[in-house]
Amino acid sequence: MSTYDLSWALASLAAVAGASFWIWQKRRGCHWTLRHYFQRRNGALTVAILGWAVLSGGALTCFFLFFPNFSARYLLDFAPAFTALALLLWAGVSQRWPWFGLIVLLSWLGYEIVSIQETRPPHTVLTREQIPMGLQQATGRKLGEFHGSYTLADHPAEAAVLYNGKGWNKETGEVGPILMLAVDVPEYIELLVSPRINTAGRPARKDVYRAKIDNRFLHLRQIRESNGKILVRFEVPDHIQRRGQDELLFLCFTTGYDKPDQASRRVLYSVRWR
Repeated sequence: MSTYDLSWALASLAAVAGASFWIWQKRRGCHWTLRHYFQRRNGALTVAILGWAVLSGGALTCFFLFFPNFSARYLLDFAPAFTALALLLWAGVSQRWPWFGLIVLLSWLGYEIVSIQETRPPHTVLTREQIPMGLQQATGRKLGEFHGSYTLADHPAEAAVLYNGKGWNKETGEVGPILMLAVDVPEYIELLVSPRINTAGRPARKDVYRAKIDNRFLHLRQIRESNGKILVRFEVPDHIQRRGQDELLFLCFTTGYDKPDQASRRVLYSVRWR
């Protein structure tokens, strides 16, 4: 099921722009103060819904910027904020053109229902006793025991950090387009990776290399190819080095997970950070 489509973006932008312009016009034309506006019918409700939608959406946006591995899966958390914006838009339109607002709402709901794309069978409904309630426990080696390097022999999955290195196949070395790693006191980031290999027998496009720590892209210092392998080196900013702590490193090898990317693979041999 597609979570959102372009109509959500248009409705949200129109709601923010329309409600803000309407409030500004009312205040400018009638010389309303905030106190007078809150005394008007539905005035306080309108401002409260708009403020709540913007604040809740902004807080989630800031959180997901620092944890991008969550964002693709939990975009549904934005639903209350988006719904509030859509409600403001519908209320404003229906207040002035009642039948037009109703027609737009029903048309939109019909489109959302018809455009649902569900290809997997429905999940089995679990009883309360069948639902796992405990948190997963991380067991394994400490980050310091890796001595600043992950390899296939010293794979990040062996560390006591859940989901560390998820997407990097320990047996074959193949890695997906995005990888999250926990590193301790990084001084630099150095990758040893293969060129992209197309599995469909066609020439593969070149990979791109991006790294991020603390919501900041690292400067790409060097790309050097030798003996069929590519050495990629990133700089780690001084302020991150001075912190001297464990960090979450996000690596990306592609600009988009499209069909040509899905029909190719790459092998990651090692990641060094000290």
